[in-house]
Amino acid sequence: VELERCTLSPTAIVLAERRGKFAAVQALLEVSWQPFMEAVSVAASAVGADPDLWDWEELGAQMREEALKGARPMGALLMVKSEAHAVLLKELIASQVVAPEELLIQDM
Repeated sequence: VELERCTLSPTAIVLAERRGKFAAVQALLEVSWQPFMEAVSVAASAVGADPDLWDWEELGAQMREEALKGARPMGALLMVKSEAHAVLLKELIASQVVAPEELLIQDM
């Protein structure tokens, strides 16, 4: 089984939560989701979008909920209401925060 192709395998955050490893959930959010959202905020500034819309302090709880549902950061990002998704995605790819291949990975 190729892990990249197995749609039934949960994300690390989902697995940690299911096993009651709440400190691991928090650590995974801090080392993956929070830096991603901070990079999104920087990219938003670069394209003239509102960087405050992507503030971790504001969105952290919502992103945690999405992560525990099996969403990946890109999928959760697109759930945030914004008129700047297209230009923001282009900036994230151009600044190599997101690889184009990541856009093809399915959320749970």
